Amino acid sequence: MSDQQFKNFRFGDIKFPDRITVNKIKSDYSLPTIAVPGASAGAANVTATITGSDVCGKIAVTFGNDTFASTDIYAVVTFNHAYEKVPYVFTQPYYTYTTDLGAVFVDSTTTGFTVRFPQSTLGNADMFNFTYFVIESK
Repeated sequence: MSDQQFKNFRFGDIKFPDRITVNKIKSDYSLPTIAVPGASAGAANVTATITGSDVCGKIAVTFGNDTFASTDIYAVVTFNHAYEKVPYVFTQPYYTYTTDLGAVFVDSTTTGFTVRFPQSTLGNADMFNFTYFVIESK
């Protein structure tokens, strides 16, 4: 198979008996969108940015000087292409300013995921950064 043929090859419904080994996983999808829900009183002074794709990327959330409920949604990520089944979203902190939030809670749907943090009091301009990886299971 030539390089060009391989680039155009799609796995589709091909089934592999046990596992597949690859050198890299690359997503060609464009950047998903991220929004901060303005309706939540706690999230009124939150900003969020995203880099990456529907499969993986980095999110930075900056907080104002407010008190938050642990149930407040700080950011909503919307995929460019919906998954067929609700995917798993894995997160990992990669750098924080001022406050160590310790955890990121996500609730996923086929079209995206929401972001919450367990801590309720955050200082002015605290920033929490994390990576995410999304995978759909059968």
